[in-house]
Amino acid sequence: MALDKAALLTSVNRFGMGEVESVADVSECGESHPLLASDLVDGESTIVESVVVLANTCIGAGVLAVPYALSVTGVALGLALLVAVALLSMFSFYLLAETRRLSGQRSYEDIAAFYFGQAGRRVVQASLVLLLIGATIIYAILMSDSLHPVVSQYAPASPWLSRDWLSVYAVALIYPLTLAQDLRFLRHTSMAALGCLIYLLIALCVRLFQSVSTLRVESGTDPSPDPHIIRLRYAIVSSKFFLALPIIAVAFNGQFNAVRVANELRNPTKSRVLAVSTGAVSVCLVFYILFGLVGIYSFGVATKGDVLLNFRSDDVLVNVGRVALFLVLAFSYPLFFLPLRETIALILAPIVDIRSRGLPARIALTTALNAIALITSMLVPNLPGMLDVVGATCGMGIAFILPGMFGYKANYSRPGKQIACVALAVIGVVCGIISTVVTIATWDEIGSS
Repeated sequence: MALDKAALLTSVNRFGMGEVESVADVSECGESHPLLASDLVDGESTIVESVVVLANTCIGAGVLAVPYALSVTGVALGLALLVAVALLSMFSFYLLAETRRLSGQRSYEDIAAFYFGQAGRRVVQASLVLLLIGATIIYAILMSDSLHPVVSQYAPASPWLSRDWLSVYAVALIYPLTLAQDLRFLRHTSMAALGCLIYLLIALCVRLFQSVSTLRVESGTDPSPDPHIIRLRYAIVSSKFFLALPIIAVAFNGQFNAVRVANELRNPTKSRVLAVSTGAVSVCLVFYILFGLVGIYSFGVATKGDVLLNFRSDDVLVNVGRVALFLVLAFSYPLFFLPLRETIALILAPIVDIRSRGLPARIALTTALNAIALITSMLVPNLPGMLDVVGATCGMGIAFILPGMFGYKANYSRPGKQIACVALAVIGVVCGIISTVVTIATWDEIGSS
């Protein structure tokens, strides 16, 4: 079911942390100084490159599920929720930037350890591993799903062109990108991914404009038997609302790469780091709004979980768009894979220091993790449902709950800001619980898909 796949990277259960000593009194740096301690070296990425990398981390395939989300919430209510989550995400990214500066740490795990001790580090590492291995697995599935209709339409039937083999070919194709050491090496592919999204958006707009003269929009919550009548509502309050919440709640989930992007930014002052996160969320919001409006005004309440499923399999323009979607997914895959490999390397460091052993060790770990993602995607039954649960127990923690907890610890002298941090964490918990309940309630449907 495309909806569940596109909404995979959902959100959370609350994390329990132990107490540590109070935060040291760290003076705030001025605008002319790096966010971290003065002995840290600046990165090489520009603001634009960093915005593109972080935006590509967030956006992914979920953009094709936004029209469905608007179809079950109503256009106005769905757009309002998107804007609200965008603002919450900006605050979350701001808290990560602030706690990164105040703690002087250069990774999400180290920030957690600074504020919550080794227990915090272990919780973050476990959450990242589950979330990111889940993301790589589902992206392997989504890449084959995007190509399979095109291959089935234009290539002769062959067991070597099954969905599983397409996943193998896709991961093999992008394997060199997964060997990259830093996110900055992925800036050009991230720009290409956004270019592919723009093409896909143009293709959907063309199909909408070609049919607009024959379409009539009516108010309603049930699909019309007449294909020329589009039914939609501007606000819908029903049980289906909760199907849309997991999609919208994780629409801007890229916090696991936020600290790395800041580390690689040239001259990472406070204003420049915040410009990157605000710019990335804004880019994602524009894409989500445009895709959502084009999809909902093309199909109304009949919009499917993946809007491309509403189109015929022999539509050449849309099939080129499916290939473009494959490239978006392929170029996004390494953005999840690199932090996964780094987290695994840090966990294994007490046993074997992979990072000090150079390229051979990196190749070995990269190959092993890619193989695990592929084999798991092929063999585990009802994988989308289980990965939805992983997203619901880890994704929101990384995106909202933990940044809120970090911010609370870092702002002892600012009660007003502490309240805002607690509110962010509570919203994350609520959204995570709802996402988990929705996944369990639709478990059979997910499994049959």
